[in-house]
Amino acid sequence: MHRTALALVALLAPSCSAPRQEHDYLTGSLLGMMRWAAPQVREMLDVRGKDLTLWVLPEDDERLETHAATTGDRRQVAFRADVRDKKLDVVASICAHEATHAHCDREPWRRLPEWAEEGLAHHVAVLLVPDCADDYQPEDMAGYRRVAQLGVGGLRALCERARREGLDEVPDEWFPR
Repeated sequence: MHRTALALVALLAPSCSAPRQEHDYLTGSLLGMMRWAAPQVREMLDVRGKDLTLWVLPEDDERLETHAATTGDRRQVAFRADVRDKKLDVVASICAHEATHAHCDREPWRRLPEWAEEGLAHHVAVLLVPDCADDYQPEDMAGYRRVAQLGVGGLRALCERARREGLDEVPDEWFPR
């Protein structure tokens, strides 16, 4: 991530360590939400925790097409400052969604195709914040529905099967239609 970010918010360790520096209301709220979401996501996915760095970017930052994103290295989560305009439960859902992406680099989850990982992130967010189920766009729903049919346990079983069979990615035909 480029160093033009508005503020480095905090190091979010598995033990939910305190931020390294002072932060305003928005960054404090995001940190609190991630402290709430990350342990629940780790428990659902049955993975160990890891350090995450949170960033708040200016509202007009063109690197983010949505309100939040997890970087390719899965160690940084960036939020656009306009996330502050969202309802609290929507922000909680976004945090759960991004925490899921951040932990999908671990076995067996790293074997998910991109669409299925996105569906898993939606599914986990909806499990943790059911009131936000209607906030997802129709184009997001196809992967979500296929993943939701399996549930977290069924999806994990597909990933473990792919690992046993020496596959880098779960084949699309293994998923329900």
